[in-house]
Amino acid sequence: MATYNSPQILMATRHRPIYDGLLHTCSGTIVFPVGTLIATTSTIRLMRVQANKIVPTRFILDASGNLDGHAALGSRSLAGTLGYVTSLDKNGTNLSFNAAGSAATAIPAGLLAAATTPIVAGSVTSVTNFGGGSGVGQLASGGVAVYNTLLTPADALMRGYDANVMDVAVTTTAASSTALTTAVQWTFTLEFLAVGRDQDVNFAKPYVYADRYTNTTQISS
Repeated sequence: MATYNSPQILMATRHRPIYDGLLHTCSGTIVFPVGTLIATTSTIRLMRVQANKIVPTRFILDASGNLDGHAALGSRSLAGTLGYVTSLDKNGTNLSFNAAGSAATAIPAGLLAAATTPIVAGSVTSVTNFGGGSGVGQLASGGVAVYNTLLTPADALMRGYDANVMDVAVTTTAASSTALTTAVQWTFTLEFLAVGRDQDVNFAKPYVYADRYTNTTQISS
């Protein structure tokens, strides 16, 4: 296994919304040089997001070529998913925590399962999903595709994912069959809705006018 970091990850750029209730996007690129052979359980870290403040809606991937280097599409074996993995600092220390203060939980397939089909047909013939095997996944065979993401709010009170920061990443479930003979560049975009979420379980309760004379809410001035 190996870890591949985009420039956005290396710069520790943390994408977050500006306005509540509006759609936002963040984009980036990563280049895989000649000779790259992706192993099983490798992680391709694309971007860092403030997960508790967003609900992802769509993911767009433009891959300049096949990341599995085999010339025959049907012989490519690379497969994987897209989701959240915990963020790390340069020393490998975890940065991702939930509202209770514990280490956040990774969901490697939380955004796109291997079999997720694009809402706009992939530009490469025979590519029918994001990360399926036998070359039918865009992960292995490249091209351009647009997907609706899988992560949805669990309930009205948990609108964003329960983590202060997470990395959007591809986690491979099967290795490439062949190393790259030509460099491949990915350009990727995550679209997300901005939402509010209280990250601290001990944060002051919102002011309720009917309870203005009790000590269970904030005091009105």
